[in-house]
Amino acid sequence: MTTHVTLEDALSNVDLL
Repeated sequence: MTTHVTLEDALSNVDLL
């Protein structure tokens, strides 16, 4: 489930923004 990790990473990035 590497895609899931990427999704969470992206969400975290947006949160930082």
